[in-house]
Amino acid sequence: MEEQKNHRKLSPILWFKGLSPWICGLLLNVAVMLLLVLIFFMAGSYIYGPAKTARGYYEAKLAEDWNAVYDNCKFPDSRFLSRQIFVNAMSYQENGTSAEIKPPEITSYMMRKKQDNGNRATYQVNYSLKDDGDAYIESIALERGSSVLKVFNNWYVLPESLYIKDVSITVPEGARLTIDGVDVLKELKKESEVSDRATYNIPYLFRGYHTIELEESGKDTYRKIFELDEKKALEFIPELQLNNKSGKEICEQAEKAIDGIYTAAAAHKDFKEISSFFASDTKMQNSAPKSYEELVSEFSTRKTPGISTLSVTRVTTSVQNKEDAMQVEIELSYTAERVRKRFFFFYNTENYSDSAKLKAQVTKEGEHWVFEEGIIP
Repeated sequence: MEEQKNHRKLSPILWFKGLSPWICGLLLNVAVMLLLVLIFFMAGSYIYGPAKTARGYYEAKLAEDWNAVYDNCKFPDSRFLSRQIFVNAMSYQENGTSAEIKPPEITSYMMRKKQDNGNRATYQVNYSLKDDGDAYIESIALERGSSVLKVFNNWYVLPESLYIKDVSITVPEGARLTIDGVDVLKELKKESEVSDRATYNIPYLFRGYHTIELEESGKDTYRKIFELDEKKALEFIPELQLNNKSGKEICEQAEKAIDGIYTAAAAHKDFKEISSFFASDTKMQNSAPKSYEELVSEFSTRKTPGISTLSVTRVTTSVQNKEDAMQVEIELSYTAERVRKRFFFFYNTENYSDSAKLKAQVTKEGEHWVFEEGIIP
């Protein structure tokens, strides 16, 4: 009987009931507050913890929700690793993917920490999929991100398997290289053993599909979609075709050059009068005057016989790419009057018609097309 009385005296319930109402209310509020704080920390630890980030990453990847995958990842700081480039690289399919296919559903999921390096941790993830008898075991690395409420931290997946480092791409020298709409800057250019090739080292590229564009002055833009699935040297050496505008400009400039050269030669003018039609490099400026002087010698003067008049009756011009170089081909017909010397003081005049075929490489310097010495008849 005495033991029962002592038990009643020591019972927490009886003790609590024996307290005054205001103390009971205070204790209840404190208990509820502690419970809410505990729930807050438990929920925050999950919402902002590595487990939720990793699971969200796998679910988004299985559903091919590439925007969500990108949100759960942390990539190196690079212009080639933007969200839009990632979505395009992963979304493009040559044969297309049916949007009606239901994504796999994760039925069991477990994470176990394997290594912890402060702000970075490596986990082993075990999961299985609905209607799939296989068990999947993968290793995943996560990094602690910015703080939330100064209590929790965002976590991000470090998906090194989704991109490739230091991709080498070789293109024609002088072509402007663009990958996925991003200009490849000159500081990424490496030394090349081939003079007409340029090699660039791209620091990062996503695995998947990419669009490369090559632009060269006066030529049609080359555009190609390629797939990158492993680290390897890439080479794009297309034969860029002249666009219609450039072809027309070259033909017009070639005809202008022919007319200017003939006119200057007939008047025995100096090569400087027509030097603007030729490439400005030293070799060309040294060899072209010799060919021009040979043409000048064909025209008559007061003291020497030769061609006195010449009229071009037809000019046909075409431009094409040959061995990675632009070449202009010209066919012209003309009539001429030649003065020939007979005996000491006697001359006779001969009228005749003839044709000529000319070939010369053409390049663009600044805003003007210039030629090699082959443009000289």
